[in-house]
Amino acid sequence: NLNASPYFATHYLLPRLSLFREILPGADLRLTTMVDLPDFGRDDIDMTVQWGYGGWPEYETTLLVPDPKIICCTPAIGEKIKSAQDLTRFTL
Repeated sequence: NLNASPYFATHYLLPRLSLFREILPGADLRLTTMVDLPDFGRDDIDMTVQWGYGGWPEYETTLLVPDPKIICCTPAIGEKIKSAQDLTRFTL
């Protein structure tokens, strides 16, 4: 019983489902989607794929994909940004 966000399920898991079935044809996979972290005691979920910054000490977690951010702005503002601290001066 696997839970994932709707975006992750439709853009990553479902396109690969046929390959998964070829590798493990007898597997009983049940996929649900929800945005919030499931309640493992209530929701009959064995594992979840969640987007977030971690900070879930009560769970065993593994980073699957890093999620770097790119800041986009006008060239005039970009010239004034030399460090991350500079970002606090602008409304972006």
